[in-house]
Amino acid sequence: MKAFAFPLWAAAVAVLSFTMGSQAQTHKATNHEKVLYTFTGENDGAIPQGTLIRDSEGNLYGTTYAGGDSCYYGTCGVIFKLSAAGEFSVLHTFEGNDQTAPASPNTLVRDTKGNLYGTTLYGGDYQCYPNDQVNCGVIFEISTTGVFTVLYNFTGPDGGTPLALTIDPTGNLYGGSLFTKSGYGNYGGQVFEFTTAGELKVLYNDFTNSPDSIVRDSKGNLYGTVQDTGSTNLGIVFKLTPNNKESILHTFKGKGDGYSPAALALDAAGNLYGVASSGGNEALCQSEFSVGCGTAFKITTKGTFSVLLVFNNTDGSSPNGLTVGPKGNVYGTAGSGGTYNAGLVFKLAAGNYKNSVLYEFTGQSDGGSPSGGLVEDSNYNLYGNTGQGGDMSCQLTNGIGCGVVFEITAH
Repeated sequence: MKAFAFPLWAAAVAVLSFTMGSQAQTHKATNHEKVLYTFTGENDGAIPQGTLIRDSEGNLYGTTYAGGDSCYYGTCGVIFKLSAAGEFSVLHTFEGNDQTAPASPNTLVRDTKGNLYGTTLYGGDYQCYPNDQVNCGVIFEISTTGVFTVLYNFTGPDGGTPLALTIDPTGNLYGGSLFTKSGYGNYGGQVFEFTTAGELKVLYNDFTNSPDSIVRDSKGNLYGTVQDTGSTNLGIVFKLTPNNKESILHTFKGKGDGYSPAALALDAAGNLYGVASSGGNEALCQSEFSVGCGTAFKITTKGTFSVLLVFNNTDGSSPNGLTVGPKGNVYGTAGSGGTYNAGLVFKLAAGNYKNSVLYEFTGQSDGGSPSGGLVEDSNYNLYGNTGQGGDMSCQLTNGIGCGVVFEITAH
């Protein structure tokens, strides 16, 4: 993405409406993909990320990394809604000069009343990192009609750059963040709870890096992943009990089991599923930054770890999202790999976990580089985002497109 130096100015908070952008398919695939919306990189946002939220009426909610109105960093991103009828609207545009936050809002969660909650990596009230005016991020709430409220501003010692949240049945929020131990550049990782009373509680703060993914089971246990940590420095999966006792369920070794765990999901029985974005078959997918195409894994309720799939680039590379469907099938996205090296959607069938590629993106009008997990409706259709492809004339991304929202229809 290009660097920007727009002046800092406040944009009016309003709900903007656009017509649905639908693109024709350019090639055959195992399943049919339908583009529900194509981002332009202007007021509607650009580079959607994370897992969408889908309500009982079929409306989809999500966030974009960029686009929207100008702020200190250039473009700050938006929160959007795509109705079941195909109407796209911007619920909130991040501004950077108020108590909202520029750059990279993360995956949203939803309470029983339909309100949405999320975090931002930066922004807020406090200049908490010396000589760096990015600030520390916030926890926010937004209604389905676009009423936006900052619930908490991180300050540094209490946390910063918070990542994706999870929510319990009563509305308490849980997440991971960095915190400033002492002085600039000296950070640790922690798990926090933000209560319905507006109190931030640090549950555990002995990680060397921020947890990337947090999920919660019906007994109140929290599970998460941390990259670049553990005895191998290749990442861990951890468990945190309701009395805040931490244990490591798996330490990645980087070869057959992968490394850099990126996402977790729970099934109805309490088993954990996840992906590691690198490692696995180290003879494939070698780059300056990683070795191996990644893996998909399972951890049973008894703590037994097993590798379900070692990606080989043909069936995907750099997996970054995972979802367990109501029938027990596991669905995920790979940010690259496939025929066009533009990423794909895959399925691990319940029981035997045999992998099948559901759709390969071309990186053109149909999208490319899918991010986050998928959401499944009652008819077993899947919905997700891509961070690239779509409108290839989008100015924010140097001709690789600003992303789409897509549906993959069941067959």
